[in-house]
Amino acid sequence: AFICPTRSRKNRMASSNHHIASLNDTTIMKKAKKHPIPDDLDSKPPAKRPRKKNIVQHDITIPIDALSMVMEFLSPRELFNAAFSCKTLRGVVTTHMVVKSAIVHGRHAKRTMEELYALMTSHSIHVPSPLRLLRLSCGKRCEICCLGNVNFVRPRLGLFACWDCVTEWLTKAWNTKWVRYGRNENAYEAVFRNPRVAASGYGSKNYMLSQPTTDASGEPIGPIVCFDDVDKMVNHIGGFDDYFANVLGAPEPEAYNDFNNSFMEIDEMVKAASRGRERLKVERSQNRQKKKKRR
Repeated sequence: AFICPTRSRKNRMASSNHHIASLNDTTIMKKAKKHPIPDDLDSKPPAKRPRKKNIVQHDITIPIDALSMVMEFLSPRELFNAAFSCKTLRGVVTTHMVVKSAIVHGRHAKRTMEELYALMTSHSIHVPSPLRLLRLSCGKRCEICCLGNVNFVRPRLGLFACWDCVTEWLTKAWNTKWVRYGRNENAYEAVFRNPRVAASGYGSKNYMLSQPTTDASGEPIGPIVCFDDVDKMVNHIGGFDDYFANVLGAPEPEAYNDFNNSFMEIDEMVKAASRGRERLKVERSQNRQKKKKRR
């Protein structure tokens, strides 16, 4: 018998399609049995059972004194991260702790403390708080524009500022060639020679802070005497001490003792430790040379 090949091909395709459809139906039925569709489609699927974990909880509180002792051995960056994690640890940070961390670990943080010490001994800047000291020792960007790279505070300013900010608007030049300086030269020279006046002399110009400055937290920063205070100090009747105390509201000399004493104590400790290491190196080298001679 003659069989039409086209018809047989169609029959074969139809039978295969029917077989595939039947397989799909069976797989769908199996999936439906495993994962039945809920009547309410908006209802959430059943939550998974939480795994049991062998967790032992201990109610242990570390005393604040112990935390402060641990924080004294941290680097400036680690101390910064610990201090700004909660209010309790922010209150633990002290000036002695920050100065010790900066001097012991060295690098730019130590240079910042050295520049601040030069200004704090002359009482010419506002006393920085412990948290400000910590920010200065860990700083990387200008605190004025937040753009320029800065490694340490500016000498004679005590500000963590880039060169562009210092030259453009932070400082102002007081020129000794002005007429009012020639008319009252002795009085103006007394102002510029006062140890509490932070001015950088360059030729006939004295560069000073242009106006009082505060940081983002509202804390007064930088030199106490600004550009406009020079003429006011010359014309003030009560003298310089009265002007500092009553007009400028400058800190008392005792307020600088905490930083200055901490710096001198820790600096001497670090120098003594370095001298001890040098002695050990010399002794070891001498012992090695003696052993070589014996051989």
